[in-house]
Amino acid sequence: MVIVFENIGLIHGHSNMLNRPESSKKSLQATAVSVLSSGIFGTSPTVASVEAAAGITAGGRTGLTSIVTGCMFLLSILFIPVIKIVPASAVSPILILIGLLMLQNIVHISMEDLTESFPALLIIVLIPLTYSIADGMAVGFILYPLIKLLMGKGKEIHPALYMIAILFISNMVIQYVF
Repeated sequence: MVIVFENIGLIHGHSNMLNRPESSKKSLQATAVSVLSSGIFGTSPTVASVEAAAGITAGGRTGLTSIVTGCMFLLSILFIPVIKIVPASAVSPILILIGLLMLQNIVHISMEDLTESFPALLIIVLIPLTYSIADGMAVGFILYPLIKLLMGKGKEIHPALYMIAILFISNMVIQYVF
């Protein structure tokens, strides 16, 4: 479930960067095929990533940037022994900068309505505190409909979101009990 929500969030962000929200439908379909085929072939699922955002920022609008990036990744296979020399800790500053860039969107959270802002801010805090994107997102997806219900705004929530919250609760119970 995390891959699904991660892809939805990333593609939404990418299509907003392009100012073309209508393009997200094709992107979501391509990602769905990619994730499905990764399951069939037993590989890691594909996730829309930073490379796409970098391509968009550099001016890429078609998909050629993604093809070039993919070819460069294939070419990098030849350099794996050299790449292994770089310590994993060298990536940390880059990840911190990416996290800071992602926080730029916090200004779009409506702080006037606590039923909207509290779950979102809790997700932002819990992801690093739990060392798990999945657990941080799960708590947010559980608390959002719960808080809306407690505040008498339960009708604002689509029934599918209640089902997602139940699935996350079930996953957490199964994960921590067994």
